[in-house]
Amino acid sequence: MGIALWALVAAPESVATDINGSARVFGGKTETDGNEADILDQRYNLTLFQPFTPYLSLFVNYRYNQFNQDNEAFPDFERWSSLPTLDLVYSAPTFDMRLTYQDRRFRGSNPVDNLDQTSFLGFFSWRPRRGPSYTVTLRDDKGVGEEIFGRDNEARSASLDVHYEQRTWQIGYNLVRTEVLNNITDLGIDQTRHILRFDYSNRWWDDRFTLSSQVWLQQIDQESEFVSGTINQPLPPREGLFAIDTTPSLGPLDPSPELIDGDTTAPVAPPIDIGGAATFRNIGLDLGITRQVTRLDIFTEQISGSSVMWELWISPDNLSWVQVPGVLSAYDVDFL
Repeated sequence: MGIALWALVAAPESVATDINGSARVFGGKTETDGNEADILDQRYNLTLFQPFTPYLSLFVNYRYNQFNQDNEAFPDFERWSSLPTLDLVYSAPTFDMRLTYQDRRFRGSNPVDNLDQTSFLGFFSWRPRRGPSYTVTLRDDKGVGEEIFGRDNEARSASLDVHYEQRTWQIGYNLVRTEVLNNITDLGIDQTRHILRFDYSNRWWDDRFTLSSQVWLQQIDQESEFVSGTINQPLPPREGLFAIDTTPSLGPLDPSPELIDGDTTAPVAPPIDIGGAATFRNIGLDLGITRQVTRLDIFTEQISGSSVMWELWISPDNLSWVQVPGVLSAYDVDFL
């Protein structure tokens, strides 16, 4: 125990600090229906990496984005966002730990843009030399803003994943406990989800014949508390997701936080081109818990068109996706 504790806290004599950053400033002039506008888009990123031991490191990142649009015939528009992130990472041959803290702030000329989001994430993974591996994830999110768009939410979740793998088969169990509270609508949800999965795959005759099977068993227990009447606020997503993939049935989507930042005028960076030859754009939302959804809206900063068609897929783990049949996609010019 004494040797392990020393390796965690004792730093070597010389450790290198890595600091890097980037700045992107774009300015231009646009004209739409006779309205001329001057646009200034600024994006800054600064990262610090400090190793303490061969196993323990600290990541510090700060992102700042500001968008200004001075219109000739309409009110001017301004919006900025800041995102500091602290990451404490411990990585050993059989054990990984990651503690992450984020404090995201949005401000703008429109009250809709004012939003504060704080997040804490704890990740622990143990991979013994023999037997199953264990992963524990803890997450706490809170968003405070204008009383619109389902904001002022508190969400807490804890998950345990046990995984055991052999040459031709693997078995896993996942337990997820989630609590969500919306302080505006007094909507509260407590959910417990159990997932048992089994996969088998083998090949014979010089890989000419392959047999694969996958079995999933899932149980969801959920309790909801809400006020009487109609709640006409959209569901608050936990995370925006995006990937370019010609096979959407299998594979994860990458995080894209700007998809859910509430700004329906400025595009995300890097931009997601939709239409024409730009196909197989997979846009996703992580709601944090299993919820019933009746409508999804996708906003574009340029005219898209009714020729763009969408398919709807769902997934319990952002890995295996199943298409939902019978879903209609409609184009609405009022979104612009």
